[in-house]
Amino acid sequence: MYWIDAFRLADIYRETYTATIKGWVPHGKREEFARQCGITREYLSCLCALDDPVDGRVPVHKRYPSPRIAKAIADALPAPDEIKRGLVEHMELARVSAVKARYGVKRAANQQLVVERLSQLERTHRQATFGGDLKEVRRAYRVVRDAAGNLLGQIDPEKYPDSFAQTCLYYHDAQCVLNRPDEALLYAKMAQLVLDSMEDIESGYAREQRDAIEVNAIRGEAIAYHNLGLDRKVPGILQRACYTAAYRNARDFWEPLIKRDLINALAVTPRFSIREASKIAH
Repeated sequence: MYWIDAFRLADIYRETYTATIKGWVPHGKREEFARQCGITREYLSCLCALDDPVDGRVPVHKRYPSPRIAKAIADALPAPDEIKRGLVEHMELARVSAVKARYGVKRAANQQLVVERLSQLERTHRQATFGGDLKEVRRAYRVVRDAAGNLLGQIDPEKYPDSFAQTCLYYHDAQCVLNRPDEALLYAKMAQLVLDSMEDIESGYAREQRDAIEVNAIRGEAIAYHNLGLDRKVPGILQRACYTAAYRNARDFWEPLIKRDLINALAVTPRFSIREASKIAH
């Protein structure tokens, strides 16, 4: 099993027990069901959170049930005994798999492990970006988020600055899609900080790769501000992107991406110039 598969497995178990609860407890009866289990409605929502909005909001915290709470939920579930036993098992396996994924993996103490894990992240990120099935896409983005967050705790940014920054961008992209622009903003800025602090390029990376990570980190900051509704900040940030080496050396590639980011921000900025937007689009 690949390192990243541990995160997939934890998410699959979570999807399974969440579907079981939602299938047997209608939405309108979940508050009453939570009381029967001895927990709050909000706590139940966190137990079942798959980054889908709950009452119009995306839960900030994701929890796994303790064995005691899992048993209480199963006991209260209006389902046959075999369903209840399966629910307890899936909840326990979700919790155990999440712990193993977070703490049970070998530390990425050498470059080979860093490269291998980044390669697995890249493949999963590609599946998320270009996938056609919405459920599989959302699962892939959750896996990217969890795995990237885990990997960031294993990479020494002083030894592997480019790998660390690239992992920040995978985390950023997933959090943008999963409606956590605050986290996306933090890690876009963190990637820039590491690259600004470490002039030497990591072994295995070319100058062009470092330049691409740099400009994407700046774009990532702009996109996060846009997703936070702070679009007036975006033009100045993207102007910085136009001064990067990547933009100077491959303008035909980067200019359409950066100008698209700018148009997205202008479109929701009050009293923006239609003439200016049309000029940028042209």
